[in-house]
Amino acid sequence: MITPANPNQIAEALTGRNYTSFSAITTYQACPLRYFFRYVEGLPEETVGSSLVFGGAIHSALEAHFRELLAGNSAPEDRGLNNFPRCVQFLVGA
Repeated sequence: MITPANPNQIAEALTGRNYTSFSAITTYQACPLRYFFRYVEGLPEETVGSSLVFGGAIHSALEAHFRELLAGNSAPEDRGLNNFPRCVQFLVGA
């Protein structure tokens, strides 16, 4: 007998997360097969958009900068926001 499950249980059974993100929903609407490969099978994307790389680098640099400030340290020249170019190179794989 099949027992009804709530949407969170269905999402967790399919993706391992107990929620469905907006990007997962829009991916499914655009291409159900792409959704399957990305969210159910967990296959990596073939390419990564430049905005994702840029955003990841900004996030990493800001995180390093504010971690130093929260720890009571001044942000040294070789870390934090000055780290941004190195974060980009790391994320791009250069």
